[in-house]
Amino acid sequence: MAFRDALNRVFGPHHEENAEGSAFDRARWRKKLALFFYRLPDSQNQWDDLMSEARSLGLDPAWVQKSLREEFSLMIRRAVADGVLTAMEHRKLDLARDLIGITDAEAEATLHTIVADAEAFFGKAIEGK
Repeated sequence: MAFRDALNRVFGPHHEENAEGSAFDRARWRKKLALFFYRLPDSQNQWDDLMSEARSLGLDPAWVQKSLREEFSLMIRRAVADGVLTAMEHRKLDLARDLIGITDAEAEATLHTIVADAEAFFGKAIEGK
């Protein structure tokens, strides 16, 4: 504990540990989440393990849900970045939506918002939407 006390004197109180798990655990889990979604559909069988790990790390359920929705939005942004939404990207997004538990209406609203932003940015329609 002497080392931790010295750290606290030098860097201030140690606030990493809280109800949401440590900052390190959150960052590491978030990277795993991004990789999980990137590898869909092949990673689908790892979903329960990923959610179990979030619970065992003590990650706040509200933070986990927020992270899932943010990653879903990032998936959509990556999918439309090239101006084309392919059948495989549709499949991955629908699978992610099912796993996360996002309603069709919420997913559709998110998709339309992001596609509208992309179309305004690129100045052309996104194919395959």
